[in-house]
Amino acid sequence: MQKRKETGMTLVEVLIVLVIVAILAAIMLPSYQSNVRKAGRAAAKGALMDIAMRQEQYFINNKSYASSLPALGLPDPYYIDKATEVVSAAASTRAYQLTLSNTSVTSYDAVASTVHTQTSDGCGNYTLKADGARSVSGSIDASVCW
Repeated sequence: MQKRKETGMTLVEVLIVLVIVAILAAIMLPSYQSNVRKAGRAAAKGALMDIAMRQEQYFINNKSYASSLPALGLPDPYYIDKATEVVSAAASTRAYQLTLSNTSVTSYDAVASTVHTQTSDGCGNYTLKADGARSVSGSIDASVCW
């Protein structure tokens, strides 16, 4: 009588593979989420720099800063996703809402407020002032975020 060679995996082998996959996922997920948040930060900074450039051009043309986003050729409300694409207020991919505040003839604050997918970011809201001053509202130091 010949012995049949058994094929396949035992339950123990399957459990070992599942444990290894779970450990790898537990290690990789926080790193992935951190990189996704960093991409959102880059989008916010890029959008704020775009607003600043538009404000400077507006100032050259009108001898004052704009008091609204539509005056700069931007939508109001102005939401972006992590790819710096303009999205609607209802979009599930929105990461920041961009606004102007403290506007006057000689100054403005451009603010990127976290929304939806970016709210867990420790940098919080970004602010770029007319004089170039940069700040964040979160618990992480502004020098790290900017």
